[in-house]
Amino acid sequence: MTETLPPYPITVYAAAWNERGPNYKVTAHFRSDVQWYGVQYGRAEMTVQDKVYTLNPGESLIIPPGAMRSPCCASSRKSGIGYFWVNFENHRLQLDACYDRVLSLGSALKQDMATLIDELQSPGQHDANDLILSLTTRLLIGLARDHSPQTTSSPSHPPHPQHEARIEQLDAFMRSNLHRSLTRDDLGKVVALSPAHLARVYRHATGQTLAERLTELRLERAKQLLISSSLPITHIALEIGFNSSSHFSHMFLKHVGVNPLAYRQAKGRVWRHDHPD
Repeated sequence: MTETLPPYPITVYAAAWNERGPNYKVTAHFRSDVQWYGVQYGRAEMTVQDKVYTLNPGESLIIPPGAMRSPCCASSRKSGIGYFWVNFENHRLQLDACYDRVLSLGSALKQDMATLIDELQSPGQHDANDLILSLTTRLLIGLARDHSPQTTSSPSHPPHPQHEARIEQLDAFMRSNLHRSLTRDDLGKVVALSPAHLARVYRHATGQTLAERLTELRLERAKQLLISSSLPITHIALEIGFNSSSHFSHMFLKHVGVNPLAYRQAKGRVWRHDHPD
């Protein structure tokens, strides 16, 4: 006797990619299905049941059925935002740990995210719906695993709780201010620590210097903008805090392995080759 296969974990009802200007705002509404809403460039604010979530590039929310929600553009710059949404019915994915929190994709999922955005931007193939369903399922499973209690347990030598909160606060500040020229003094003021003390605390807790982390965040934002927008490379360089496109291109090539134009043309489908400095 053949065993009946369980239904697919989700049923996708609708999915789309949109780009909107700084005046983008949607009035409060609710849906009877689950919605996954994520930002690829710019910044959005999503109000869910009177709680406001700020979404920076690469961040998303999974909104449960029946919750009132209202998104709007929160970018202070003229570029607006690029965002996606997927409305689906959840049959058996364990998503409870993903509700009521801003979600970030792990590095292993970013290529699948780029492929999903590409498919939403340019549908038309006969199997587009199947690919969108498969990618969405893969990404949601990854998010659920990354944010489950089993995978978010404390490390064997966790940072002091007060330092951990400051590091999270600092990372959020850096993500929101990549267009600015940030100094160690600026960062120290955010968390009320001297620049030297902050540098030691951050390096001990994360294994990175502040400069390394800031560069990492800037280049991650650059990758998202290169794939998800048509902004000129010079504009992207300024958007993420580089004073010139040549410096941006040099740093991008050093850390990613290809120049920004090649990365855009390949839609992010590149592999990094390590080079000696």
